[in-house]
Amino acid sequence: DNLSWALGFGIPSIVMLVALLIFLCGTMTYRYIMIGDGQSPFKRIGRVFLAAARNRGATDHSILCGKEEFHGTIPPSGSWQFRFLDKAVFTGDSLKGDGQVCSIDDIEEAESVLRVFPIWATSLIFGIFFAQHATFFTKQGATLNRSIGPSFVVPPASLQAFIG
Repeated sequence: DNLSWALGFGIPSIVMLVALLIFLCGTMTYRYIMIGDGQSPFKRIGRVFLAAARNRGATDHSILCGKEEFHGTIPPSGSWQFRFLDKAVFTGDSLKGDGQVCSIDDIEEAESVLRVFPIWATSLIFGIFFAQHATFFTKQGATLNRSIGPSFVVPPASLQAFIG
């Protein structure tokens, strides 16, 4: 509190950067099996959402893509609430040329992300409220008379230790 904010944020930033570099140095030794052709899962999931948006008005169920032939029918999905993503399986005229079609596994990955999204959203709201409490208390501590004796002043951020 008495030295500088740059030093207070700089030291943890440097420590986190060193930890990240150590983490990245070991990535060649990690055991991870790439699914599919080695594409990023974010790219596959994004492609599912784009294909479903492009095919949202599609009614032709005769042309399907994927790993297996489904003879004109979509395999039963695990969830009816995300049925709109099943249209990502259909190949439209715009998707035939570039060779980027969505498989059933890609659609199931996108459905998994959508199932987890409510948990992420509620956790984010909780985190925002939790952070507001801590920062407001620190701001209140900055306005208090924090001096103990003639020369010692308690830093406002350390007041968090007293409330648990």
